[in-house]
Order: sequence, then C-alpha cells, then structure tokens
Amino acid sequence: MKSFLAVRGLPVVTVAEGGYAGKLDDFLFRFDDVAILGFRLRAPGFWGGALGVACENVVRLGRDYVLVSGDDVVERERGGGVVSADRAWWSDWVGVKVLARRGTDLGRVEDVLVDERPSRLRALVLDGGRVVLPGRKALVGRDAVIVDEEAAVHVFPEKHESAEWWEKVTQVVGG
Repeated sequence: MKSFLAVRGLPVVTVAEGGYAGKLDDFLFRFDDVAILGFRLRAPGFWGGALGVACENVVRLGRDYVLVSGDDVVERERGGGVVSADRAWWSDWVGVKVLARRGTDLGRVEDVLVDERPSRLRALVLDGGRVVLPGRKALVGRDAVIVDEEAAVHVFPEKHESAEWWEKVTQVVGG
C-alpha cells in the first residue's frame, strides 16, 4: 500500500522499452466505488504538457519509480480525463471535509492510500493521521465525505507515515 503523496512526482518508466514517460502528477477517480480511472503525468521537458495512462496499464507504484506497461499506453490527454458529476481529479478534491452523518466535522482529507497495483482508493487519510475506509460506512462525494458513524474513523496517535503508523493502518485497511 502506498500514500499517494509519497508517489506523486515520481518518474514514470515504461517496462517494455525502459523509457522515461514523465512524472506522476494526479489521478482521476469515480465517487461511487472510489475506482481509479487513470493517472495524469507531466511530460518531460519545459513544454511537455500533460499525458494520461489508464489505471489498468499501471504495473506498479514503486518506491523510486512508477512502472507502466509500455510507450503505447501513454497518451496525450484528449478529454478522457474530463471531470463530471461522478468523478474528480485528486488534486481538485483533496482537502474536502469529512462529516459524520449527524453533522460532526471529523476533519479534512489530506492524502489517500492506494495499492502498489492501483485500482481503487483503499483509505482516506485525514488531518492528524486519522483514516477512513471508503465503502459501506463512508459516502464519497464532490464536496464532502459522509461517514455513517464517527467510529468509522480510525485514530492513530503515532506520527503520520511513521513505521508504527503504517503497521497499525495496514492492520485496519488490510494488505
């Protein structure tokens, strides 16, 4: 499992050619099932622009690199990453409020956890290192995340991203 903030900005390398495709910049996800649809890359060079890779073509979010299957799966963005009512770019969405169903403000989303072979958001990391698991007890939307009960928020007093924090989060999230 990886923190998106930890992998954002990593170089993206193609497995088939061993080529440099750009740097990981953002991802597009769907609210209802928190599925990751694709990733936006910053192309190399000053005038590089934006590139896109469908989620199924990401082989691994690694420690030092993001691996994609080949040059042929890296495309210039042509509207495939259009935001609609049911999806958002992470960079536009991070910072959204998390509320209990009864209206208690539980914090704001600071980061998300994804698998090394990403397909969906595994957990939302709130300010203070607290974690919410999306799913039955959390409704994710454009303007807020509503959790069914405050107990759905897991509190970890350890320093966010410390070894102890990761160990406890992995036990709760799984994987």
